[in-house]
Amino acid sequence: MLKLFSLVIVLAVFLAACTDDADEQLLRTSSTPTATQSGASPTPTDARVGVSSLKDYPFGRSLFVNAAELREIMGEPLSTRGKIELTFLTMESQTQILSSQGPEPNTYMPSGRFVVVYYSARNEADGQIQPMGQINDELIVVDSTDREWGVADALSGLSEVSAAAAQSKGYERPDKALTPGADYYTAVVFDVPTEATGLSLVWQRAQAPIPLQ
Repeated sequence: MLKLFSLVIVLAVFLAACTDDADEQLLRTSSTPTATQSGASPTPTDARVGVSSLKDYPFGRSLFVNAAELREIMGEPLSTRGKIELTFLTMESQTQILSSQGPEPNTYMPSGRFVVVYYSARNEADGQIQPMGQINDELIVVDSTDREWGVADALSGLSEVSAAAAQSKGYERPDKALTPGADYYTAVVFDVPTEATGLSLVWQRAQAPIPLQ
């Protein structure tokens, strides 16, 4: 009877752990991104897990990242404790993005089409973070043929395009510091060929691609 009771306790603990894992996805990040520019072939990396082998994650479900695994930003101390909560909300495909910031309006034009992903970020760590450099720059878009594209801000003439997309919705620029306990909505933009299909948003070497189509 005692052995049976012990077995029941062990089984209950195991099921509780499985439930916790289902409710909270903890991402493992890469310290060295390998995203390529629009139209380029993906750079092979032995550590990268094929997107098709990973379990899809839906929009609106929170993902959690260990703050200690974020890339270091020059001049900013790296948080060592706590997590960053990310919730990817919606995606839009756009042929241009307007910016009303600065002395004159600006219109950003893609070489293909803009894929804009809006998300919320909450800082539950012990130090401030900068979503542009520590979140956006770690994200890539991958299509059904495993081509991949990094954030459009890295391309010539598009250095402020994610900020423009965010501000057009009344959201915060992704290069604004996110202090401990704070949260805001922002955006990340990719320039993807018009013929690309089967798109997924991926945090490199993470375990949760998010289908965009």
